[in-house]
Amino acid sequence: MFAARRLLAQKREMRRRMAAERQVRMLAFQDSLTGLPNRRQFDDALKEALDSPPRASAMHGVFLLDLNGFKQINDIHGMRRAMKS
Repeated sequence: MFAARRLLAQKREMRRRMAAERQVRMLAFQDSLTGLPNRRQFDDALKEALDSPPRASAMHGVFLLDLNGFKQINDIHGMRRAMKS
């Protein structure tokens, strides 16, 4: 009986840890306000693309979008979101 309880407790703990790891990964690679990939994820994807040359019929492309004043919006709305959590 003790072994069965211990096994169930270990399974619950593993599920909690896996969920926490997914959450940490999401926070590390996504903007918390928009849910879009952040600079770290972009850097990793760009490095991976540069390390693997494209196939003969394909090519790599980079699209950058610079939003003027977005930092102010992110600071204001990001702060509101942080206060709700």
